[in-house]
Amino acid sequence: MYERLPLRIGLVGDYSPDIAAHRAIPLALDGAAAVLGVAVAMTWLPTTELRDIPAASFDALWVTPGSPYRDTDAVLAIIGQARTEGIPLLGTCAGFQHGVLEFARSVLGQADAAHGEIHPHAANPVITPLACALIEQRLPLRLAPGSHCAGAHASLSVEGRFRCHYEMAPGFEAQLAGTGLQPIAWDADGQVRGLELAGHPFYVLALFQPERTALDGHVPPLAVALLRAAQHRALPRPMLAPTPAVPYYAVVFSSLRTPVEQGYAAMATRMLALAAGQAGFLGAESARGDDGLGITVSYWESLQAIAAWREHAEHSGARHLGKAQWYARFNVRVARVERTQQWPPQPV
Repeated sequence: MYERLPLRIGLVGDYSPDIAAHRAIPLALDGAAAVLGVAVAMTWLPTTELRDIPAASFDALWVTPGSPYRDTDAVLAIIGQARTEGIPLLGTCAGFQHGVLEFARSVLGQADAAHGEIHPHAANPVITPLACALIEQRLPLRLAPGSHCAGAHASLSVEGRFRCHYEMAPGFEAQLAGTGLQPIAWDADGQVRGLELAGHPFYVLALFQPERTALDGHVPPLAVALLRAAQHRALPRPMLAPTPAVPYYAVVFSSLRTPVEQGYAAMATRMLALAAGQAGFLGAESARGDDGLGITVSYWESLQAIAAWREHAEHSGARHLGKAQWYARFNVRVARVERTQQWPPQPV
């Protein structure tokens, strides 16, 4: 019913071989994959192409250094998707800065929030120039107990490598109180150098560049932590569902989507995982076209199993959300499968 494919990691940024972090990140992920014994498929996502790429098509995202990006708004949009849809995200250096900017605009409602590098004379800069640029510097950092960062390093301190000119604006930390975006790393002067989003599977923003240790042959612990989070998100990918001898039953769900994307991919993934654990579930196949028309066929041993799935409380709640937000129209058809044929023929 399922196959395991490489973890899909999207690297958000305008790749340049002249940027050390861009050379380091693939090495970091290859090393992390070797530690975990998994395969990884990395895809650089130029910011000018992000508008056509849903974050949910990846198991995790790494928002890379190298600002200003060519399309800042597209970067903010994909960060927002990862934040709201539970997609693991690591943002380093410029990724940290744009994670803060997206949060200020989308969560705090500060439409005029700005990045000082892009809008140096803005009235509300949430990212401002460092008093002294941190260029090729290594600084000791204190980590918050219980944070992903501390857990990854198995320590409450770490050496951070920096190459940046901008930081979170002084005083902006106070505006984050109670929002869920929590400081988790500080330098010796108490300045925030890392943030994490409470309740999210993995949403880590680091002003430092942990990937640079890969250039020295080391595996960055945060790269390993990102891939672990990607593993937890990635269900085995569907193939054609192998089914038993007839008869059995098929539930055919045909739908037309609304433009609303927020929360849909995460809910669809959750429903597939939930159905797979139900008694009588045999498998599922699903496809959706660019026009929004989708068909999902799930296979069941009996009508009783289908009825039990329909009455499942969490599934019922998802259906109500679907009607309210995600589907313009849908049809559900239940059929008894009497005959099958497959190619190539499978040995008996």
